[in-house]
Amino acid sequence: MTERERRERDGGATASPAPRWMPSDPLRRVGAYLTSHALIGDLSGGALSGFISITYGSSYAALLFSGPLEGYLPYGVAVTLITAILGALIVSLISSLYFSVAGPDSNTTSVLSIMLAALATQLNEMGLGGMVLPHVMLALFISTLATGAMLYLLGSFRMGRWVRFVPFPVMGGFLAATGWLMTSGALGIIANTPLTLAGLHRLLDQGPSPQLLVAIAMAALFFAVMKRSRHPLALPLLLVVDIAAVYAGLAVSGVDLATARADGWLFQGLTDIRVFSPWELLSVQDLQWKLLLSHAGEMAAVMMVAAITILLCATGMEVATGQDMDLDRELRGHGLANLVTALAGGYLALLSPGRSLTILRAGAKTRVSGLIVAALCAAVLFVAPTLVGYLPKIVLGAFLLSLGATLMHEWLVESWSRLLVREYLLIILILVVTILFGFTVGMLAGIIGACLDFAINYSRVDVVQHDLSGVEFRSTFQRSEEEQTVLDQQGEAIRVIVFRGFIFFGMASPLLDRIRHDLAVRHVMRFLILDFKGVDGVDTSAAMTFFKVRQIAQRAGVAVVFTGLSPRILRVLNSAGSLRLQKKDSFPTLDAATEWAEEQILATFEGRMDDQFPMLNEWLLTGLGDGIAVEFLKTYLQPFYLDSGELLFRRGTAATMLYLVDSGRVSVMVEDENGSPRRVASLVGGAMVGEEDLYTSGTHQATAIAEVPSVVYGLPNDSMEQLNIDHPRLAARFHAIILRLMAKRLRLSQNESAMLRREAASRRSLKRA
Repeated sequence: MTERERRERDGGATASPAPRWMPSDPLRRVGAYLTSHALIGDLSGGALSGFISITYGSSYAALLFSGPLEGYLPYGVAVTLITAILGALIVSLISSLYFSVAGPDSNTTSVLSIMLAALATQLNEMGLGGMVLPHVMLALFISTLATGAMLYLLGSFRMGRWVRFVPFPVMGGFLAATGWLMTSGALGIIANTPLTLAGLHRLLDQGPSPQLLVAIAMAALFFAVMKRSRHPLALPLLLVVDIAAVYAGLAVSGVDLATARADGWLFQGLTDIRVFSPWELLSVQDLQWKLLLSHAGEMAAVMMVAAITILLCATGMEVATGQDMDLDRELRGHGLANLVTALAGGYLALLSPGRSLTILRAGAKTRVSGLIVAALCAAVLFVAPTLVGYLPKIVLGAFLLSLGATLMHEWLVESWSRLLVREYLLIILILVVTILFGFTVGMLAGIIGACLDFAINYSRVDVVQHDLSGVEFRSTFQRSEEEQTVLDQQGEAIRVIVFRGFIFFGMASPLLDRIRHDLAVRHVMRFLILDFKGVDGVDTSAAMTFFKVRQIAQRAGVAVVFTGLSPRILRVLNSAGSLRLQKKDSFPTLDAATEWAEEQILATFEGRMDDQFPMLNEWLLTGLGDGIAVEFLKTYLQPFYLDSGELLFRRGTAATMLYLVDSGRVSVMVEDENGSPRRVASLVGGAMVGEEDLYTSGTHQATAIAEVPSVVYGLPNDSMEQLNIDHPRLAARFHAIILRLMAKRLRLSQNESAMLRREAASRRSLKRA
């Protein structure tokens, strides 16, 4: 069991052991920490990540409250800072990695910004401009609370691995579309023009402004640094340099702060930060609930993007650090963080690989680094809120522009070399639909496209594991030489098809065509056995196909028999048309159905004796060639009289003798992969059982049980040794019988394996053709 499996079994990641330098006494541990290098690493990592969190939060606030919501930007900054505080605080304490922090996220912010802008526009058109802020905050509250509840439930019910089933191209399409939305929002912040055809036309008519040109240059620099440098100081230093460059340019140009705000270099009206508590919504009258309900699709998209983002971020951090993350634990932690954040007036807080890895690479050693991030963000919110108002608008816009460009470059350029063409086209489909019809429709188009892609590709997987005739495949029932000859001649009358996997309409239709063709060319077929032992499920459309198979076969005089049907598959098959399988139409095992078909073939031949199997005396006489030798050998045998269902020996017990069946019928059973008994041989008079166990392992590898009242003789190991001493020639002839029998079984097994390999190779060549 791997470390990850052990943690998942125990319900979460285990706590990291305390560093060796850390004493066990709490007071001494605090003293040791304050005088250690760990404090320096935590301070530097927390400070750097905190500065980046404040910058990210301010950028996302500008994106979230842009366009018709620009006047409410002070509330937006408070929302993002509250999110950064609680995300860093809660996730850093709960996450399976000590350096993990969460905060506002670009992906969900981009989707939310579109929803909030549409909501504000609708309210203004309804003449409810004074109700914009409460409705926007309520939409954020509902989205965050619902996402937090979903994430917590996914983690609590250990459904984190289900998130990993989201197809990779769908994730890529969502993120490429997110990059487009972020780029469009960034241009709206910088030039008050979204990335639409009308906006581009306006830009071309007016010409690029100095602010836009400077922002594009900064964005290109951000993009290059984020692509090429992994140093924790690279991004903070670049932000500081860009901010200083803007103020230096303003100073050289003689532009004061008021003029800079009016010209779009700085944010207007962002001189303080205002907190809107969700509890204030309780006193708001005339909330437009129907209008909010009309945006449920965008809220659902936000929830899905949040889950995908956590998965991708966790995977990225695992690759970057070589450490495993417990996804269920991360989901529970993020669920709790977002529930608390929603109640505190924030919005979605998600795992941030960039900020988390900055903490790690700066030398942080404990979870204190995440608390420092939260403390710095809290200081800005409660102690120095006016500092945010001095962050240049074009720097934050350029930063958002670089993030959007990074996402689109990753999924539209870099993914071309690592994805199949159809997977890449799915990304393009999601992006184009998102641009034309919105993110929700793009999300639905991606899911539908992924489902169609899966159905088309899975339909190419052959659900027929084996397609055999009665000559190639036999039941385990022991036949006489005469009967084996008959079955060799008439075995083509039996057709055995063994299925596997999940069968749906795309796979069952080629099967119908194949059977229709075979019935037309193979006129000797009398029995068609369909084995569902390895089938995981069948849909209704495929069940209708099997109904048609039976109709066609019955018209050709062929009996169709179903085997290995689970109750669920049987229920689906019976629901299709008039299939209605009766007891005579199905058998519990493929072996039982094959034995029945063989019996039907043998019953048509005259002269077949009901009891054609030799008794033990006849079988030994044939092998030893001397009646006296047979009687002498029987003096060493012990008789066993078994009732129906009585055990002869059990798997795992010591093999102390071999057994010779005199009359009746004995089944040899093993357990399949599910622990269910499976018959591997059915022995009648003149058969031997247990000799391989006695000669090789000394332990029975199977269980032998009497199907009907039977008489069996046993030859104990010590009696065989005595026979070797007393009558070596007789013992040699008896050993020769055993060796011939074992050699025959080995040859049959090898022939069966070779036949299966030939059949598989033939199927592969047909598939290529």
